[in-house]
Amino acid sequence: RPASPSDFVTETHAVTRLAQRQVVMSALVFTFAPVAELQRWRTHMRARGLAERTISEQTATVARISRDCQVPPLLLSSDDLAEWFGARSLSNGSRSTYRTALRAWFDYLMLSDIRTDDPTRKLGRLKATRYLPRPMTTEHLRRLLNSGIRSRTRTMVLLGAYEGFRVSEIARVRGEHIDGQSQRIYVRGKGGREDWLPLHPVIALESRRYPARGLWFPSYELAGQPVRVKSVSATVSQAMGRAGILGTPHALRYWFGTELRRSGVDLRTVQELMRHANMATTALYTQVDDGEKLDALTHLPLVA
Repeated sequence: RPASPSDFVTETHAVTRLAQRQVVMSALVFTFAPVAELQRWRTHMRARGLAERTISEQTATVARISRDCQVPPLLLSSDDLAEWFGARSLSNGSRSTYRTALRAWFDYLMLSDIRTDDPTRKLGRLKATRYLPRPMTTEHLRRLLNSGIRSRTRTMVLLGAYEGFRVSEIARVRGEHIDGQSQRIYVRGKGGREDWLPLHPVIALESRRYPARGLWFPSYELAGQPVRVKSVSATVSQAMGRAGILGTPHALRYWFGTELRRSGVDLRTVQELMRHANMATTALYTQVDDGEKLDALTHLPLVA
């Protein structure tokens, strides 16, 4: 049949994409395998002090998208990425996570003079999503602690609830992290951030059952290593499930932030205790219930 205008557009589009890839390829000193470059990226992220979990998740994300697109990670284009995201039903949170990994990858390539562009910039901005805080209620926390959980699991729960620790931070707690004299606890959090936080009396009492040096939660499989983060998450999640409580272990951190604010602690102090760089992030963790909203209305002057 005679060629139609749509055939011409499709063919032109394909030729353009091929030309773009050839330009990028010609600009590369391509004497290394893409996998090797991902390993170099890992080395650079370690040099910046990023957490191993972040390094593993970001490299795995880029490798997965590259594999799905059947395009080397060095040569991924905006069209490749648009097709990949368009073919999947993803929440905005997942889309944002994947884009963050891709942006980090292309930033590395540009800083290394391997590429001159970031194709994620052509994908447009994500629609803002309003996230509601999902704290565990105090009654749920009481039920969980009284449900007959093992002492090791109980300590994990208490660290999440009374220090606001993430599961990755719980896994790495050591006896040396407790400063009994100053009543402080050390934590190395997201992005390698290090803090000394006030030691809650509940955790101070709990610390007496653990050695003054060494890991609180050593791995059962690897000597000298902390328990895996996924193991902490699964342990607490299973305990919650047996107690009939919906949610994830992160709900303990939500409880920590919400109860601090409800007790009258100002949001700036809550931000410091939760170790958030942005106040807006802290607001996501501090639920305001209907009773508090109604109580706030009663403070308005009556002039009607």
